[in-house]
Amino acid sequence: EKKCSMDALQLTPDALAEMIQLIDTGVISGRIAKEILPDLLQGKGNAGVRAYVEGRGMLMITDQAVVAAMVDKVLSASPKQLAEYRAGKVKLMAFFEG
Repeated sequence: EKKCSMDALQLTPDALAEMIQLIDTGVISGRIAKEILPDLLQGKGNAGVRAYVEGRGMLMITDQAVVAAMVDKVLSASPKQLAEYRAGKVKLMAFFEG
């Protein structure tokens, strides 16, 4: 996209390996990796990709109890929309997903 040479890329082999390992272990998704890759190519994250991703608040939440608590919080904060959704207004799913 920026038409630079391979020599101009600042992504270290260690940082690339760490990013791949984070994907393989489910710490980040492929979508997150694609989003941070331009920054990594500029050398951001070379001190630690996990720390870089965590600092940006992009770690995936995989603990089901944490996710369930977040869902409960959203649902309890929006009783009117929840009642409308349960009554058949399925377009409100986008409201809850947001």
